[in-house]
Amino acid sequence: MADRKVLLVLDDAADADQVRPLLPGAVGIAVLITSRSDLRGPAVSHMARTVPLDVLAPAEARSLLAGALGARQVSGEPEAAERLAALCARLPPALRIAAANLAARPGWSLTDYAAELAGDGRLAKLSVEGDRQAAVRAAFDHSYTALEPDTARLFGLLGLHPGPDFTAEAAAALLYSPPAVAERLLDRLAAAGLLQHTVAGRLRFHDLLRLYAAEDAAADPDRATAWQRLCDWYLATTDAATAFGYTGSVQLPRPRAASGRFADRHRALAWLEGERANLVAVITHAAEAGPRPIAWQLADQLRPYFYRRRHQPEWEAATTAGLRAAESEGEVLAQAAMRHDFFLLRQHAGDVPAALEAVHLALEGYRRAGFAPVSRPATRTSPRTTATGRRPSPAPWSCVPRNTVR
Repeated sequence: MADRKVLLVLDDAADADQVRPLLPGAVGIAVLITSRSDLRGPAVSHMARTVPLDVLAPAEARSLLAGALGARQVSGEPEAAERLAALCARLPPALRIAAANLAARPGWSLTDYAAELAGDGRLAKLSVEGDRQAAVRAAFDHSYTALEPDTARLFGLLGLHPGPDFTAEAAAALLYSPPAVAERLLDRLAAAGLLQHTVAGRLRFHDLLRLYAAEDAAADPDRATAWQRLCDWYLATTDAATAFGYTGSVQLPRPRAASGRFADRHRALAWLEGERANLVAVITHAAEAGPRPIAWQLADQLRPYFYRRRHQPEWEAATTAGLRAAESEGEVLAQAAMRHDFFLLRQHAGDVPAALEAVHLALEGYRRAGFAPVSRPATRTSPRTTATGRRPSPAPWSCVPRNTVR
């Protein structure tokens, strides 16, 4: 081929060593390499240009479905088509399998099939009966089985993480390893195409890969211990972060270890902001699956932060989950603390009847648990305004314990 102009396609390359002997030294020959892995080596040795491929854009996913099912059916159910594409994570193999299965069911609508796919066992449903290769899981197996044991184990444990993304520190808590070890393994998973970098220091799964990892985690005998480690790490790190100006006038009694995790308040606040969605996800999952005390302890610790930063939706979600966990365990003091949060939330929303109901329930719970209310009004009624013309927010209502509490 030395004297010819040729396009050489090397498809599904395992690694750089596999393709290097096949790369031509003559000009006039273009080489296109596809791989499930991140092939950075040829970019160094042969000036290759790396083109990462993401999932399809929404319009591209609709176009693929229209090509397989017919434009009329897809345009006739646009919302169902969008939902089906989302359930397939807009991955081309998943979309083609879904379209093939739907085409084999005359009379089924996109809405019907999307509803079925949204139930349990989505990965199992994204397969063609009788064809082991026509399955989303088979494609993931190809990448997973190529991993080294320690990398594969971390991949599975990450399936326990309930939040939208994670850091090397969270991965280290799951794995019970130094962050540097977890970071190296995360890089391997990203290079294998099983994780995606988002912003600096944070990674995430595609939706279907998250399901695949969760299935792997369910088979890990260490899963309960790993989940407890992750919960403990989030609680301890939240303690350290909220120590910089986000401590409440009363908090639930529990052991708290001193920590030098953050050098200053700016780094502490950056951590809280970056982990906000993850913290709510941990609280919600702990309320459902345990350990339930983590749910109300985290919600209680985050109250001043949510209050002062005005993160109302996250605060509401965390408080709701914390109260549900406390009620499930019959913890009177924890229920009172969560009602305390609901008082503040309803007060901010201007819902006076709901705020009064919450404050009376909180007071009753605090008294039953041996607490006494502070002798000051529950709300600030001063008409003073700030320089912006807005009334200052009321200070958090609190109570003082008869017994010693942090």
